[in-house]
Amino acid sequence: MKHHLLFLALLALPAYADTFYSNLDPAPNFYNSGSARSISTADATFLGIAQGFRFTSGGTGVLNQIDLGVGFVPNFAGTLTVGLWSDGGTTVGTSLGSWNLTTTVQFGTSSSALTSVLTPGGPALTAGTSYFLTLSPRGTSGVWGAWNEVTTNANRFSSYDGGPWVSSDFGPLGAARLIGTSTATSVPEPTSILTLGGILVLAVRRRRRPAPAGLCQ
Repeated sequence: MKHHLLFLALLALPAYADTFYSNLDPAPNFYNSGSARSISTADATFLGIAQGFRFTSGGTGVLNQIDLGVGFVPNFAGTLTVGLWSDGGTTVGTSLGSWNLTTTVQFGTSSSALTSVLTPGGPALTAGTSYFLTLSPRGTSGVWGAWNEVTTNANRFSSYDGGPWVSSDFGPLGAARLIGTSTATSVPEPTSILTLGGILVLAVRRRRRPAPAGLCQ
């Protein structure tokens, strides 16, 4: 039984927190405090606006948290919806999850504060695979969020008044970081291999030794 458990332990895949994607600028200024893209309902900006971009996951595992550099415009609510999608090529694909987010950071007051949304239990991402991250207004009125921009430039996507997601332009992306629990197989260090080998040899030797009278192995 002991040998069986040891064998299973050797086969178990490691799990650890990892950054699957990040476009944040170097600390302490993660993003531009005075430059952002609007996420709003029509009454705030005369047109309902949602924003997003394509990214490639750098890790394989389960997504646990999304950090965003996002604020609210004074006199409006910062109630937003974060969306994660598969890559549909010229537009977003299948929805992989959506989460409500409310920011308490006022636009223009910080270049480092991040608002986080927890995504325990999923979805699963695969290293080297492309996905879409989107941010939309939550509600039908009174919402105006500001997704602060970073120095990373790429093709940006937008959705207007709830319409389809379309490529809008090329420019700075909204500040974002995705953290998950990686399930990628890691190669043990040489010292770890030697240690495990010693344990196996010891287990075999103990199995061959006769048990003292009255004891069961």
